[in-house]
Amino acid sequence: TVFIGAKRSNSPNILEITEFFDLAAHTLFPSSFPLRKTVVPANGFGFAFYGKRNTDISIAEIYLDKSVVKTTAAVSSVRIKNEGTAAVGNVDVNLAITGANTFTQTINIPSLAAGAEQIVDFSAYPLLNIGNQEVNFTLSTAGDENPANNTGAKTQQVTNNFVQLKADVENQQIGVGFNTGTTNEMAIKMYGSGTRNITQVRVPFATYGISVTLKILEDDGVGNIPGSVLFTSAARLTNADNETIFHLATPITVTGNYYVSVRQNVATNMSWLFALQYPAQSNRIYTGNNSTYSPQLTDRGFFPLIKVVEQGSLPDIGVTAIASPFCGNSATEPVSVSVANHSNAVHDFAVNPVTVSGTITNQKTNVVVPFSVFQNTGALNAGQTLLVPVGINYDMSDKATHKFVVSTQMTNDAEPLNDTLSYAIVNSLRMTKSFTEPVCPYTPVTLTAITGVYTNVQWTVNGNITFGETITFSPSVTTLVQVTATDYRGCT
Repeated sequence: TVFIGAKRSNSPNILEITEFFDLAAHTLFPSSFPLRKTVVPANGFGFAFYGKRNTDISIAEIYLDKSVVKTTAAVSSVRIKNEGTAAVGNVDVNLAITGANTFTQTINIPSLAAGAEQIVDFSAYPLLNIGNQEVNFTLSTAGDENPANNTGAKTQQVTNNFVQLKADVENQQIGVGFNTGTTNEMAIKMYGSGTRNITQVRVPFATYGISVTLKILEDDGVGNIPGSVLFTSAARLTNADNETIFHLATPITVTGNYYVSVRQNVATNMSWLFALQYPAQSNRIYTGNNSTYSPQLTDRGFFPLIKVVEQGSLPDIGVTAIASPFCGNSATEPVSVSVANHSNAVHDFAVNPVTVSGTITNQKTNVVVPFSVFQNTGALNAGQTLLVPVGINYDMSDKATHKFVVSTQMTNDAEPLNDTLSYAIVNSLRMTKSFTEPVCPYTPVTLTAITGVYTNVQWTVNGNITFGETITFSPSVTTLVQVTATDYRGCT
């Protein structure tokens, strides 16, 4: 008998996926399970011990992107595992899509050894209608002793031109990157059919001020690994408060599948935020250095988050940046927003006006400043951006975190998912000190900058300049200390 699962005491079913409790694959539980008889389980929970079944087929993982562009050739896969102690045969794996689109297919696995896994790739199928759909997977085989793990379902969104591989709620608030090297990169395969134009890529990070570069590559390497480079961005600095948005004024043309890669330009981990996925999808994530790429091992369990906007034929205006305030910290900083035309046609604001609205919140005082402007004049060429003053001056003189939330609204917007931007500006460099004023002359004192969003800390004491997060000195008289640093925008 082997311990392979746990359950809530008020639930009749074991966990649908028991992978993390399989002693053959993990070391979470040692051979002697650390169960303390004197400790009562948490309220609502209990322990369940049971033996492996002879016949037990399960859906171990579903591989399905959260939001996809409508297409004639969508793809989905599932990982099937034989959890039992005996080989099984004649396993039917069914895919059924309902909602915005409909599709069904059944694929048969002739045989699967005990403990073995197999990925089932369904045929390409059409998704021609936008909207939400339920994607259901079902297993069936003769004599299965545990039907509770034979089904799995996910909700998928079909869009006009917006791709999001994992939902925002799956963000684990931690990231992946490289602790050594200055040209390491991580690439994600983006599925698609036909020829499209990429206008924007959004990537979230958990760090500040780490230099990164975005690349778009063909999948024409040997075995369809990342190959020809189609685009390389200028270096950008990561910003944990906001998604880093790469707007492509000249859209990048891709055909079929392609890759989006983020190169880490320094030997400090960029911490690309991720969702959990275990086992990871084979040949979907690659790591590289100097254009040599290797597939990420499937037991790593992470999937970097990314969003991509494709150019469409229908009207589509979205926010790309808070253009100002930039580096100013006055009490009357003008506010302007940059919006982009994601359509392949000229947008006439007189014919189809756009409202740009939002709020700015001082997160220290909780004072909220709303704004709204109606843009009904001028035109914007395909792929280009427009600077829109929102008609207010904002007080940036208060040392605090200032949160900007802005969106665009217009009639018959082809893709609302690229309309909103959340952005924070932190203009406060906090410090800790080793003393309480006053101090006696020649007493050593230490000041430490709490950097967070800041890099390149510089101290000036009596005209002498020192670099680093910490400074220690022994003042003989009252001394003025000046400190400056650079934030993720490049502002001092």
